[in-house]
Amino acid sequence: MSWINWTLLGGFIGGFLLFLYGANYYNAIAGYSGIILSIGTIATWLISLAYKEHKKTPAPPENVDYNIHIDTNDSSQQTN
Repeated sequence: MSWINWTLLGGFIGGFLLFLYGANYYNAIAGYSGIILSIGTIATWLISLAYKEHKKTPAPPENVDYNIHIDTNDSSQQTN
């Protein structure tokens, strides 16, 4: 696991513990802070995962010719 994943895992666990503390001692600020921290770490993880997947996409090959060539001298339509 990378350091980003370890940091996000620690943030998620910290948020969960804050939520449990707020629920146990009826402290709304700690509880909601824990929920927001947990949701934020999940969102950050999903964004980093999407960025890594987007970065993996290969670039198109350099030698491909994307220009459309139209042959105006089509011999099949010539009449004698």
